[in-house]
Amino acid sequence: MNSSLVNHPYSRNIELVAMFILGCLTFLFACGWKILDPTNLSFLQSGDPAQHYLGWAFYRLSSFNSPLGLNPFYGLEISSSIVFSDSIPLIAIPLRFFNSYLSQPFQYFGFYILVIFLLQGYFAWKLIGLIVKGRDLQDAAIRLLVVGLFLFSPPLFWRLTQHIALASHFLILAAIYLALKPFPEYKFSTWLVLLSLSALIHFYLFFMLAVIFIATLLDRQCSPKALRWSIVFRDVFLMLLVLGIVLWQVGYFVGSSVLNTKWYGLGNLNLLALFDSNGWSAILPDIPQTMGSLDSKYLPGRVFDGFNYMGLGFIFLFCISFPALNNWKSIVGNIRRHKFFVLCLCLLTLFSITNQISVGPINFSIYIPQSVLKYAELLRSPARMFWPMFYALALFIIYINCRYYSATTLVCVLFCALLLQVLDLTPGLKKIHSQFGLEKISQMQTNLNDPFWNKAALKYKKVVEVQPTMSWDYQNIAGYAINHGLATNAIYLARNDSNKLEFAKQKWAEEVFGGKLNSDTLYIINERLLPLVRALNTSPSDLLSRIDGRNVLAPNWYSLNQDHLHHFESIQSMPILTNLNKTILFNQTSLGKEFLAYGWADPESWGVWSDSKHAKIIVPLNSGVAKFIKGVELDVNAFIDSNNLQQEIIIKVNKGDAQPFTLTKPEKNRVNILVKKSAVNAEFIELDFYFPNTRRPLIVNFDSDRRLLAIGLVSARLK
Repeated sequence: MNSSLVNHPYSRNIELVAMFILGCLTFLFACGWKILDPTNLSFLQSGDPAQHYLGWAFYRLSSFNSPLGLNPFYGLEISSSIVFSDSIPLIAIPLRFFNSYLSQPFQYFGFYILVIFLLQGYFAWKLIGLIVKGRDLQDAAIRLLVVGLFLFSPPLFWRLTQHIALASHFLILAAIYLALKPFPEYKFSTWLVLLSLSALIHFYLFFMLAVIFIATLLDRQCSPKALRWSIVFRDVFLMLLVLGIVLWQVGYFVGSSVLNTKWYGLGNLNLLALFDSNGWSAILPDIPQTMGSLDSKYLPGRVFDGFNYMGLGFIFLFCISFPALNNWKSIVGNIRRHKFFVLCLCLLTLFSITNQISVGPINFSIYIPQSVLKYAELLRSPARMFWPMFYALALFIIYINCRYYSATTLVCVLFCALLLQVLDLTPGLKKIHSQFGLEKISQMQTNLNDPFWNKAALKYKKVVEVQPTMSWDYQNIAGYAINHGLATNAIYLARNDSNKLEFAKQKWAEEVFGGKLNSDTLYIINERLLPLVRALNTSPSDLLSRIDGRNVLAPNWYSLNQDHLHHFESIQSMPILTNLNKTILFNQTSLGKEFLAYGWADPESWGVWSDSKHAKIIVPLNSGVAKFIKGVELDVNAFIDSNNLQQEIIIKVNKGDAQPFTLTKPEKNRVNILVKKSAVNAEFIELDFYFPNTRRPLIVNFDSDRRLLAIGLVSARLK
């Protein structure tokens, strides 16, 4: 069918405008318009979206640094960069230059979601343009219907409420488009821009695109249009140089992270994932799944990252495409022209399946050495690596249908498929509406409601958790901090620097236990450390109280405030006092765990491992006991192996002289520490342990244990 409209020289532009309108309509249909308000934070109050917003909000508070992505207010001593809060550096860094012109608060995530839909539609339109190139009305209708199918992609929708940056699936479509373009039209500079953009959005997308680029380059070099290798090496060198600068400036190289093999396999791709709706289908039931051999304390893989449902529309197209497979020889011929591209898709898919094989509820493992698995943890959410194959399969299904059916039939088929896709995803769309359709909120919501917090924000510049856990409760402390312009270490990052975290935990604990409180810092004390803090602390001007369920230590509070705020809840927990010759056990059920100040792992059934180069225990004493103490006897285990046959430790009593000891047995070592009368404190014994030979099981024997071990403390006795 022809018409004057379609044959008009600007008909492609009209079609392009129609495509963008379709993208806008899909955005409004799925997400509504409320999230476009830059002062609306209602959809960013919890989970990963809260992390993304908080990373950006704290980034706004900081001055310019080098690299540009550094985010010092978000984490203080354990801070990292804007990359590791997944705050989309592509937008965050440029906006930082215009910070003074932005509203308070200001969020760009709603607008970015609109951009995602527009670009998802655009690159879907470009892709189908490689297959359907006609300019009549039916061909235009086919292209727009295919755009609609790609816009209603379930993995994209699922990501919108979880990881907004990872919903940037248009990058994958763009990479597939460049991979399938005829070679004479290939432009190296386009790949450079695309890879740079992906690095500025999210590392997972950057990795996928880098693999596709390598495959595309190899396909080209195996074709008659091959470039001279000197040109290839020159361009690759230039690309590595530019990408290196981009990655450096955005903050990818800030800090380090110890790899953990426990994560690889969590969120693996179930082999039935394309047909498992996981509550997103109005028609197809869920396929039961179990955790298999994965640690049950983590979320199930299907919920965490394994969702890759195709939608009933694509399943319908898949089912009616089988007759077209009769002409398989021509299909195979097209695949051969892109053999490395197909190979890279297969390799990414294998990586996404992992060695934890899941077929619905059936699970089994394939052995892979820990020395190999620990490198796979760099991409510890492997099911995401299936996305290129997901979109390639969707395009392939459309391709074989286009080859088999007439244009008129294809329009009807695609219309039915799009209608099925939209209707099928109704339950999932309701979930999106429930998050994006909330009434406007213009600040982060917290459960810190006492008037104390507002007054404290006027007196302090930082709020610090003495032993930060990076748990999801961080959002209350971080939300309070950003609402009042305070820096904080209550954060959550995609990757944390274990060395920084170890150093910072020790620093903050020493401030509290060493009487070196910073007057500009408000301290949050966890429940386990509270008795020790009460035993050692505090100045009469300090406030130690439980406020809104948090144990708060506010230095100099009473000298800064005249009202004394007597309504605060007093802390009733008392330190556990110790006598001579009483055995103190340090296992998970004994009272000795209350004496572990810092530098220790979680207590176990037998005792507790050290987890730092410096650890401390503080033992409160009964009245009159101190003058009789002559020593401390410890029963300890030692972390030794064939390459490290002994463990050296240095112990100081109440900051007195250093006493060195050498442990040569893995278990049942007896350590006798001399306590000089000059070092005795009437109220407590303070033991500082220094470990020069700490090692991680992860490094020593490729175990999944990433703790920094030296000794295992079993028991202690005051002699």
